[in-house]
Amino acid sequence: MPARDPIKVTLDYHAPPFGPNPRKILVRPNDTVEFRIGPETLASQPGCLLRITLHRSQHFSPGVLQHSVGGDNTQPLILNVTPNAAVAAAAPVRPNLRFGYKCELLNPNGDPLGGNFSRDGAGVGGEIEPDTGFTSNFGT
Repeated sequence: MPARDPIKVTLDYHAPPFGPNPRKILVRPNDTVEFRIGPETLASQPGCLLRITLHRSQHFSPGVLQHSVGGDNTQPLILNVTPNAAVAAAAPVRPNLRFGYKCELLNPNGDPLGGNFSRDGAGVGGEIEPDTGFTSNFGT
């Protein structure tokens, strides 16, 4: 099966609602997710950096993504979904398995800006869910 295009998530902190857009994404094994800072946020917070922390990192590589201090903050942070990430969620006994992640906007030195720039959990951070509409044996 050919690889899907990367799933794109933009982090916006220039005006409410703050955080990821879209807030929830559906993934399949071997998918790639690109997290990037929105252009308005880059303009309003010069030199800002992004950090994404996955709460259940065993299904993703890496578990924490962060722009490096002095690095190019216009480049996306790349998250890879492991080949067996959706195995447990595809089982009928766990159809609502969700993976939350924390979004943080950092200053140019890599320190969290705090307040609305550090968001976590459903409704304020982001969620990753297995694409249960995708039929596959997910490597089992």
